[in-house]
This record gives sequence, C-alpha cells and structure tokens, in this order.
Amino acid sequence: MENNILLSIIIPVYNTEGYIERCLESIANQQVNNYEIVIINDGSTDGSDKIIKTFIISHPQIKFKYYNQKNKGLSSARNKGIELAEGTYLHFIDSDDYLVNNNYKFVYEIISSDMKPDIIEIGFNKESIACKD
Repeated sequence: MENNILLSIIIPVYNTEGYIERCLESIANQQVNNYEIVIINDGSTDGSDKIIKTFIISHPQIKFKYYNQKNKGLSSARNKGIELAEGTYLHFIDSDDYLVNNNYKFVYEIISSDMKPDIIEIGFNKESIACKD
C-alpha cells in the first residue's frame, strides 16, 4: 500500500500545559492535507496529557499518533517520533511554539514540485513574554 502521508509533524511534549493547545490549534488551522501529527509525551506531570487527549478527540479529521514514555529527554522524544512517523518529510515543532496561518502552504508548494528537496528551512519570529515575579 502506498504511503499517502506527505508530512509528519513531530511534537515532543514535557509539561507545556499552558502552550500545547495553541501549538496543536496552529497546526490544525493550516490549510493543507496529507499530514499526521506525532506527539511524544515525555513524562509530563502537569495537565498536558489531558489537553492532548481532548484535542485529539475533538479533531477526528486529523491523523494523530500519541505515545507516552517515561521522561527521557528531548532527543529521545524526537527519536521516538521519527520511529513512529510515516510521512515522506518530517517537521519538528516544540510544544510551546506555534505556526502562523498557511505556514505549511509554502512547504507543500516546494515538496509537491519537481525539486524534491532533502531539507527545507523556514524562518521564525521570536516572541518575548514578560514574566512577573
């Protein structure tokens, strides 16, 4: 059977209950198809697990893979995501980051072209949030 998943989006998660929903919403709002979201919960002890499970249930149109592991660190979580991924291309996004509208449109235009690149680099904006003590 031919793989029809073009992009696997790998999200390692560790205690980001305040950010993970925004991250997932930003991916769900991209106007692209043929992708999966691979979430590796790296031993979170906050409410991240519940938020993720609720999001998965409320978005049945998206293909998700969700894996829980004991805390082994970011590299281990990413490696597990690679192991589970089915996509032709991989994108790593941290669980406290998010995408702007149609960020993946550019990526899909390139990977759907005749160029077939090995790597695509996308720019980013840094957003600072002031914290009170």
